[in-house]
Formats: sequence, structure tokens, C-alpha cells
Amino acid sequence: MSTSSASNPFRPDGEGTALFVGRQKLFDYLYHQLADPQGNRAALILGREGSGKSAALHRFRQVAEETFIGVPIDLKTVPLQDESAWLTQLALSTMRVLGERDFSLYRLPRPGSSDLETRDWFDERYLPEAFNIIRHRRLIFLLDDGEVLLDAIRRGDLPEDSLTYLSSLLRDHPALGFVLTLDSQHEARLPSFAPLVNPAQTFRLTRLEDGEVAALLREPLGDQVAVEDGAALAVARASGGQPWLVGRFGEALYRRWAAHPGSRSWTAEDVKAVSQPIYAASSSVFRQIWDERSATEQQILTAMTRLVYDAPLTPVDAPAIARWLAENAEPLDLTTVHAALRALEYEDVLETTPGGIRAASGLMQSWLLEHARLGRPTELSPQRRWTLAAVAVLVGLALLLIVLASQSGTSSGPAPGTIPPTLTLLPTPEGQ
Repeated sequence: MSTSSASNPFRPDGEGTALFVGRQKLFDYLYHQLADPQGNRAALILGREGSGKSAALHRFRQVAEETFIGVPIDLKTVPLQDESAWLTQLALSTMRVLGERDFSLYRLPRPGSSDLETRDWFDERYLPEAFNIIRHRRLIFLLDDGEVLLDAIRRGDLPEDSLTYLSSLLRDHPALGFVLTLDSQHEARLPSFAPLVNPAQTFRLTRLEDGEVAALLREPLGDQVAVEDGAALAVARASGGQPWLVGRFGEALYRRWAAHPGSRSWTAEDVKAVSQPIYAASSSVFRQIWDERSATEQQILTAMTRLVYDAPLTPVDAPAIARWLAENAEPLDLTTVHAALRALEYEDVLETTPGGIRAASGLMQSWLLEHARLGRPTELSPQRRWTLAAVAVLVGLALLLIVLASQSGTSSGPAPGTIPPTLTLLPTPEGQ
């Protein structure tokens, strides 16, 4: 069997087939949302980039194919310049999926084959015929990157009532459903999906548990190589259970193993060997996570990092963080600290363990130790820089005139044995 990098099962393939395990609660949620004929049959999966949203849609198609016919649509790649192009895309994507599953398509009306308006054609002609073809199954549109749909509506490329129209399709067709994904950085836009999606009924993807990390490493390998429990646990600690980071470990470990084909297992030492290059390759992602945090959350992360570094065996808790910040002239009251900790745990940046508060990802902890600092640098505009420079010059000239005036009023020259005073104009610090 070839073990070249080309056969590496952890290489991104656009489908996420090797990067999804577990998540039974997610599938329970999807079945509940989509199978109830009296419900709105629309679901939304929320998660940050790399959390497995796209992979979840792909896996759902596989595990639910006997009940649901999933029609995947990557909203970043389809035409959304007007409603006709958008609904035509829904129809063409449906035809492609039905064709792949060997359904007969001759009865499906082609786009543009009717004088009806696009909405009426899609609602009254296309969907009823599609349901006749699939019979007892349900047709589910799987819309990846739902924020793109909101953007098209906001720009005016799609009608303002587009989501209301999609919701009406659910009312008219009990065998129809929608699943959307949304990057968590757009979480504040959840209410904009109403009435199609109830914002209170969304599902948030969180990081993987230790057992799921082990499964994510082992499932793509089959019987090629064993993953020792110690190696799986080391990956779980280093990655914090983030699927994108577990995938990077899998890819690196596979490449390392392919270079030493005599090995029959991955060990904790193998994980240690690949950690540094993965850390370097992931630094930009850690920087993005840091930049997305509020100033208060950055203070919390800095305090936690320094406390862990100074006393690794001493548990870190909220009062310890508050004391450290007060000692370093960045005081926060305990209520604010607790609120920020809850927000950071919600975003899977921190975790609370019996040993105290720590970064969920060991690699992220290393990055914080190297980069986390109190205060946030301020980028000054060119006009602001010129203003500060002008003020510094004026202040310097004023001080110089005062010194010269005081000298001329007392003596025409310096007293014997004294040194004439000098004046140094100090540059104004950035941000002051």
C-alpha cells in the first residue's frame, strides 16, 4: 500500500470526509428539526471556522440518505446576483443530486420552461414534481455559509423578503427543509434569519471531547497503523479538541509515519516531534483568535498565562486573575472577570478543570505565553501623528524660550564652573 503524501487521508479534500466523527447530539437536533411536519423544518449550525460545519453537512447526507435527500450548496460559489439565478441554482443543484442517485429526471421542468414568474415556477411547478419523484423522502437544502445569503439580501441583489419566501415554501411543502451554517463571528446576525430560522433553536458546534479526538485520528487510518492512547491524548491536549487542529496533527503524523513505514503505531513522542511545525503553521490562526477578543478578554488571557507560567502547580481561578491584574495596574472587578471567563469558555478558548483555568489548547497556551501582553496597541492615523508631532515641537519651543528668558534676566553668561542647560525634545509615545 502506498504511503505517499498523495494518499494522506487527512489532506483537505473539500468534502471533510476524513475530518468528522461523533456529534450525535447534532444529528439528533437535525432529525428533530427536519422531521416534524408541524415544525418550521429549518435548522442552523453555528461554529467558528474549522469547527466542522461543512463536514457536518456532508456527513448528514451520508447518514440520513434513506430519509432525507440532502442538496449541498456552497453559497460562496453560486450566483446570487438576482432571485432568478438563485432559485435556478436551487433547481439545478436538486437535479444534479437526484441524477447522482439515479432518479428519473424527465418529468422535472427545466428552468425557463414556463412563462410563470420564477417564484411561482419554483413553488408551483418544480418542487411538486420533485416531491413526486422522491416519494416518501424529504428534500433538504444544505446551505453552507449562510451569512452570504444575508449579504446578498442586504446589498439588494435578492429581494428583502427572500427569507420570508423560503419560510412560505416550508409551509406549502411539508417534505421540504433547510439546513444552514453560520460562522460564529456572525452570531450577532442570527435574528436576521427569521422567520426562516428560529434563532433560539440553533445548534452550536463545540470542540471535540477526548474520545472524539481519538476517533478522528483513528477512523481515517483503518488498519494501516495504530494510534496509541497516549498519542491521542497528547493531540487532544495540544489541539484543545478543535477539529481543524486535530486534522493538522493527523496530516503531519501521517507524513512522519510514511517516512518511516516500519513503524506500526503513533506514539506521544511522534506527537511531540510534529508539534513545533504545527505551532508555527497555526500561529496566524491563534493571532486571529486573540484579535477577535475584547480588551477585557485579552487582559484575562494575559493574567491567566502569566499565572500558569509563574506557578504551574497552583490552580488559577477568577480571584487569582483579579489579584494579578490589580497588582499590574489593570484592575477588573470580580464580576467582570467572571463574565469574561464565561465568554472565553463559550468560545472554547479557555476551559475550567479540577486543576484550575487554562487555555483549552496547549498550542494556544504556548502562543499566549509568547505574545499575550497587557494593553492593546493603537494604530494612529497620519493626521493624528502630525498633530502630536506639532504639539511636541510647540511645547519644546515654549520650554526653550522660558529657559532663555530666565538666563537673560540673571546673567549674561553662565556662572563659572557651571554647565549651560540643554533641552532634549522627547518623541511623544505612540497612543498618548
